[in-house]
Amino acid sequence: MTTNNKLQTIFDKRNERLTLQKKCNQLEQEEKDLMYELTKEMVSHGTPCFQLYGYTANMEVKDTPTAENWPQLLEYIKETGSVDLLQKRLTESAVKARWTAGVDVPGVLNIPKHVITITKD
Repeated sequence: MTTNNKLQTIFDKRNERLTLQKKCNQLEQEEKDLMYELTKEMVSHGTPCFQLYGYTANMEVKDTPTAENWPQLLEYIKETGSVDLLQKRLTESAVKARWTAGVDVPGVLNIPKHVITITKD
């Protein structure tokens, strides 16, 4: 396959994928909206289980941790060494902003990544 054919094929596949992804995103949002409406209805009626036409919806309440006081939480982590409470990933934009400002971030490497952009003329 020639380079021109590869570029055309990549561009076509990307467009096909993006079209499908847009439809998937739309369907996912519609599903989330329906689940939200069903949840509201079940909560307002105090119904943890709903059955209709061979389908069953069971609702349970799960505890979800949410940080309400970050300085307090971070102090706790420093005091106890409980770093397992946090996810280990970098905010790329924050690191890049510091690099742009000339600030070295200890423990962070700049690894070059090849990025190809394909546009149609």
